[in-house]
Amino acid sequence: MLQHNAYNHGTWLAARHLLAEFVDQESATSTWYRQQALDSKNRLDQQSLLVGKKFADFDSITWSFTIANVRLEDASEYCADVKNWANHLLQDTQLFVKNRE
Repeated sequence: MLQHNAYNHGTWLAARHLLAEFVDQESATSTWYRQQALDSKNRLDQQSLLVGKKFADFDSITWSFTIANVRLEDASEYCADVKNWANHLLQDTQLFVKNRE
């Protein structure tokens, strides 16, 4: 979903931030799930991740690696490619995000 302009602004930026935390190993998965459980109590049930303003210039991002590049034949290659995809996504969107801070 991060390589598509389907999320609203806030959701996309939050999802990218979460991916960066996982890549940098600042946040364990279990910690994130606990935080989501707490945060969900404060969110409106009808809030949507997709409804809302989209980035007008999202198509300006050039993707150097997409999820379609992930190899499925071998588990170790798959894991390495998913990590590679995440790192490329963060690099490919670094300037895009910086211009929105």
